Amino acid sequence: MRKLNTINFIGEIRTSNRPNCNSILHLFGGWLFEAAFIGNEDVQAKAIKQDSETISTTSLKSDKSIEVPPGLSPAKFELGKAEAVGALCRIFCNKKTSEEISPLYLARFYLALQKGLYVVKGKQVSDTLGSIIVNATELFRVNLEGVNIVLPQFVAALEAILPGDSSRIQFTSVSSAEVRRSAIQILLSILPLPLHFKVIKKSCVY
Repeated sequence: MRKLNTINFIGEIRTSNRPNCNSILHLFGGWLFEAAFIGNEDVQAKAIKQDSETISTTSLKSDKSIEVPPGLSPAKFELGKAEAVGALCRIFCNKKTSEEISPLYLARFYLALQKGLYVVKGKQVSDTLGSIIVNATELFRVNLEGVNIVLPQFVAALEAILPGDSSRIQFTSVSSAEVRRSAIQILLSILPLPLHFKVIKKSCVY
Protein backbone atom coordinates (compact mmCIF):
# COMPACT_ATOMS: atom_id res chain seq x y z
CA MET A 1 0.00 0.00 0.00
CA ARG A 2 2.85 2.36 0.86
CA LYS A 3 4.52 1.59 -2.46
CA LEU A 4 1.27 2.32 -4.32
CA ASN A 5 0.88 5.65 -2.51
CA THR A 6 4.46 6.55 -3.44
CA ILE A 7 3.79 5.83 -7.11
CA ASN A 8 0.63 7.97 -7.04
CA PHE A 9 2.53 10.78 -5.33
CA ILE A 10 5.26 10.71 -7.98
CA GLY A 11 2.61 10.75 -10.69
CA GLU A 12 0.97 13.82 -9.14
CA ILE A 13 4.34 15.61 -9.02
CA ARG A 14 4.98 14.87 -12.69
CA THR A 15 1.49 16.10 -13.60
CA SER A 16 1.84 19.31 -11.60
CA ASN A 17 5.23 20.08 -13.18
CA ARG A 18 3.96 19.46 -16.69
CA PRO A 19 3.54 22.67 -18.74
CA ASN A 20 0.01 23.44 -19.86
CA CYS A 21 -1.06 23.87 -23.46
CA ASN A 22 -1.44 27.64 -23.22
CA SER A 23 2.14 28.14 -22.03
CA ILE A 24 3.51 26.00 -24.88
CA LEU A 25 1.40 27.88 -27.41
CA HIS A 26 2.55 31.22 -25.98
CA LEU A 27 6.10 30.17 -26.86
CA PHE A 28 5.68 28.33 -30.16
CA GLY A 29 2.16 29.14 -31.34
CA GLY A 30 3.25 32.01 -33.58
CA TRP A 31 5.53 29.86 -35.74
CA LEU A 32 3.30 26.79 -35.69
CA PHE A 33 0.10 28.57 -36.67
CA GLU A 34 1.80 30.63 -39.36
CA ALA A 35 3.40 27.53 -40.86
CA ALA A 36 0.06 25.70 -40.66
CA PHE A 37 -1.59 28.37 -42.82
CA ILE A 38 1.03 28.52 -45.58
CA GLY A 39 -0.89 28.56 -48.84
CA ASN A 40 -3.99 30.03 -47.19
CA GLU A 41 -3.38 33.74 -47.64
CA ASP A 42 -7.02 34.50 -46.85
CA VAL A 43 -6.47 33.17 -43.34
CA GLN A 44 -3.14 34.96 -42.85
CA ALA A 45 -4.72 38.25 -43.93
CA LYS A 46 -7.39 37.82 -41.27
CA ALA A 47 -4.94 37.10 -38.44
CA ILE A 48 -6.31 37.86 -35.01
CA LYS A 49 -6.38 41.66 -34.62
CA GLN A 50 -8.52 42.16 -31.54
CA ASP A 51 -6.77 42.63 -28.23
CA SER A 52 -7.05 39.98 -25.55
CA GLU A 53 -6.38 40.27 -21.84
CA THR A 54 -4.44 37.01 -21.72
CA ILE A 55 -3.07 36.53 -25.25
CA SER A 56 -1.26 39.06 -27.36
CA THR A 57 -1.52 38.98 -31.12
CA THR A 58 2.18 38.15 -31.34
CA SER A 59 1.47 34.72 -29.88
CA LEU A 60 -0.64 33.94 -32.94
CA LYS A 61 1.76 35.51 -35.42
CA SER A 62 5.53 35.27 -35.14
CA ASP A 63 7.75 38.34 -35.14
CA LYS A 64 9.47 37.17 -38.34
CA SER A 65 6.72 36.28 -40.76
CA ILE A 66 7.18 33.38 -43.14
CA GLU A 67 7.46 34.86 -46.62
CA VAL A 68 7.17 32.53 -49.58
CA PRO A 69 9.71 33.52 -52.29
CA PRO A 70 8.15 34.30 -55.70
CA GLY A 71 9.81 31.27 -57.33
CA LEU A 72 8.35 28.81 -54.84
CA SER A 73 4.78 27.61 -54.57
CA PRO A 74 3.08 26.76 -51.25
CA ALA A 75 3.16 23.10 -52.32
CA LYS A 76 6.94 23.13 -51.84
CA PHE A 77 6.38 23.68 -48.12
CA GLU A 78 3.90 20.81 -47.74
CA LEU A 79 6.15 18.69 -45.49
CA GLY A 80 6.92 21.60 -43.18
CA LYS A 81 3.25 22.51 -43.02
CA ALA A 82 2.39 18.89 -42.22
CA GLU A 83 4.94 18.86 -39.39
CA ALA A 84 3.58 22.12 -37.94
CA VAL A 85 -0.04 20.93 -37.96
CA GLY A 86 1.05 17.59 -36.50
CA ALA A 87 2.82 19.39 -33.66
CA LEU A 88 -0.32 21.42 -32.95
CA CYS A 89 -2.35 18.20 -32.84
CA ARG A 90 0.05 16.67 -30.31
CA ILE A 91 -0.13 19.78 -28.12
CA PHE A 92 -3.94 19.92 -28.05
CA CYS A 93 -4.32 16.15 -27.65
CA ASN A 94 -2.23 16.32 -24.44
CA LYS A 95 -4.73 18.55 -22.69
CA LYS A 96 -5.34 17.59 -19.06
CA THR A 97 -8.87 16.98 -17.78
CA SER A 98 -9.15 20.18 -15.73
CA GLU A 99 -7.06 22.30 -18.08
CA GLU A 100 -8.54 25.25 -19.95
CA ILE A 101 -7.25 26.36 -23.34
CA SER A 102 -7.81 29.86 -24.64
CA PRO A 103 -10.71 30.10 -27.13
CA LEU A 104 -8.42 32.04 -29.50
CA TYR A 105 -6.03 29.11 -29.72
CA LEU A 106 -8.89 26.65 -30.13
CA ALA A 107 -10.43 28.69 -32.95
CA ARG A 108 -7.14 28.91 -34.84
CA PHE A 109 -6.48 25.22 -34.29
CA TYR A 110 -9.88 24.16 -35.61
CA LEU A 111 -9.43 26.43 -38.63
CA ALA A 112 -6.03 24.85 -39.32
CA LEU A 113 -7.64 21.40 -39.12
CA GLN A 114 -10.43 22.37 -41.50
CA LYS A 115 -7.91 23.67 -44.03
CA GLY A 116 -5.56 20.70 -43.60
CA LEU A 117 -8.29 18.06 -43.86
CA TYR A 118 -9.69 19.43 -47.10
CA VAL A 119 -10.00 16.64 -49.65
CA VAL A 120 -10.11 17.30 -53.40
CA LYS A 121 -12.00 14.59 -55.27
CA GLY A 122 -9.84 12.61 -57.64
CA LYS A 123 -6.56 13.98 -56.29
CA GLN A 124 -3.97 12.47 -53.97
CA VAL A 125 -4.46 13.05 -50.27
CA SER A 126 -1.98 15.62 -48.90
CA ASP A 127 0.80 14.97 -46.39
CA THR A 128 -0.82 17.53 -44.11
CA LEU A 129 -3.96 15.40 -43.93
CA GLY A 130 -1.91 12.30 -43.18
CA SER A 131 -0.03 14.11 -40.41
CA ILE A 132 -3.29 15.27 -38.83
CA ILE A 133 -4.78 11.78 -38.86
CA VAL A 134 -1.66 10.23 -37.27
CA ASN A 135 -1.27 12.88 -34.55
CA ALA A 136 -4.95 13.48 -33.72
CA THR A 137 -6.04 10.00 -32.64
CA GLU A 138 -6.92 11.31 -29.17
CA LEU A 139 -8.62 14.50 -30.36
CA PHE A 140 -12.20 13.38 -29.67
CA ARG A 141 -11.26 11.80 -26.31
CA VAL A 142 -9.76 14.75 -24.45
CA ASN A 143 -12.94 16.83 -24.16
CA LEU A 144 -11.80 19.85 -26.14
CA GLU A 145 -14.43 22.57 -26.19
CA GLY A 146 -16.12 22.87 -29.58
CA VAL A 147 -14.19 19.98 -31.15
CA ASN A 148 -17.33 18.67 -32.87
CA ILE A 149 -17.08 21.56 -35.33
CA VAL A 150 -14.39 19.64 -37.24
CA LEU A 151 -16.38 16.40 -37.41
CA PRO A 152 -17.52 16.90 -41.05
CA GLN A 153 -13.93 17.39 -42.20
CA PHE A 154 -12.73 14.31 -40.31
CA VAL A 155 -15.55 12.19 -41.75
CA ALA A 156 -14.66 13.32 -45.28
CA ALA A 157 -10.98 12.54 -44.64
CA LEU A 158 -11.81 9.07 -43.29
CA GLU A 159 -13.96 8.38 -46.34
CA ALA A 160 -10.95 9.21 -48.53
CA ILE A 161 -8.51 7.04 -46.56
CA LEU A 162 -10.34 3.94 -45.37
CA PRO A 163 -11.79 2.55 -48.64
CA GLY A 164 -8.24 1.50 -49.56
CA ASP A 165 -7.53 3.36 -52.79
CA SER A 166 -3.73 3.12 -52.55
CA SER A 167 -3.20 5.52 -55.43
CA ARG A 168 -4.58 8.37 -53.32
CA ILE A 169 -2.99 7.67 -49.96
CA GLN A 170 0.73 7.73 -50.64
CA PHE A 171 2.53 9.92 -48.10
CA THR A 172 6.10 11.13 -47.72
CA SER A 173 6.29 11.93 -44.00
CA VAL A 174 4.26 8.99 -42.63
CA SER A 175 3.49 5.47 -43.78
CA SER A 176 0.12 4.63 -45.34
CA ALA A 177 -0.34 1.76 -42.89
CA GLU A 178 0.11 4.11 -39.94
CA VAL A 179 -2.38 6.57 -41.40
CA ARG A 180 -4.99 3.83 -41.91
CA ARG A 181 -4.46 2.50 -38.39
CA SER A 182 -4.85 5.99 -36.92
CA ALA A 183 -7.92 6.61 -39.09
CA ILE A 184 -9.58 3.52 -37.62
CA GLN A 185 -8.85 4.77 -34.09
CA ILE A 186 -10.43 8.13 -34.89
CA LEU A 187 -13.43 6.38 -36.42
CA LEU A 188 -13.89 4.40 -33.20
CA SER A 189 -13.86 7.69 -31.27
CA ILE A 190 -16.49 9.22 -33.54
CA LEU A 191 -18.93 6.28 -33.71
CA PRO A 192 -20.40 6.74 -30.18
CA LEU A 193 -21.22 10.42 -30.77
CA PRO A 194 -24.64 9.87 -32.46
CA LEU A 195 -25.71 7.71 -29.51
CA HIS A 196 -24.48 10.33 -27.05
CA PHE A 197 -26.39 13.21 -28.70
CA LYS A 198 -29.50 11.34 -29.90
CA VAL A 199 -31.72 12.65 -27.07
CA ILE A 200 -30.84 16.30 -27.72
CA LYS A 201 -33.68 18.23 -29.27
CA LYS A 202 -32.78 19.53 -32.73
CA SER A 203 -33.66 23.12 -33.55
CA CYS A 204 -33.60 25.07 -36.79
CA VAL A 205 -31.01 27.86 -36.72
CA TYR A 206 -32.02 29.66 -39.89
